Amino acid sequence: MITAYFMAPVRGSAGDSVSDSKKADNVKKGIEIGQTLRGHFPNLDIHVPHEHEDIIDKIWRKLKTIGFANCGRFIVECCCEIAIEKDMGIAYIGDGISEGMSLEMKVMADSGIPVIEVEEINDNAITDISALMTQVADAKKRRSGY
Repeated sequence: MITAYFMAPVRGSAGDSVSDSKKADNVKKGIEIGQTLRGHFPNLDIHVPHEHEDIIDKIWRKLKTIGFANCGRFIVECCCEIAIEKDMGIAYIGDGISEGMSLEMKVMADSGIPVIEVEEINDNAITDISALMTQVADAKKRRSGY
């Protein structure tokens, strides 16, 4: 099975100063897009960080209360560790590219992991993601000798 890491803004350009309501909207949208992608690609194991935002937020808040600097950067670096374990990345850029997404995309690219950017989930995006999945599957077969 091919694995993918999904990226979309959580805190967005506001960073740590994002309002709770805007962050909640972003998280909800990320989850919805992840579910839509899973509906189109049932054989693609997609990691959607937005689905874990409850625990990520608790960790972030705890780190802040103990005086840990750069909480956001720390969380994104942890997400990057998950991202580079995947076969491909899907970046939803319809709401812009946040600082966290930018770092995730760079780390994946630097690790040789292809990332596709989509502005919306439409027929063109589905076709492009399918094509990337085929390329990734072919590369995995070549590496395994099949």
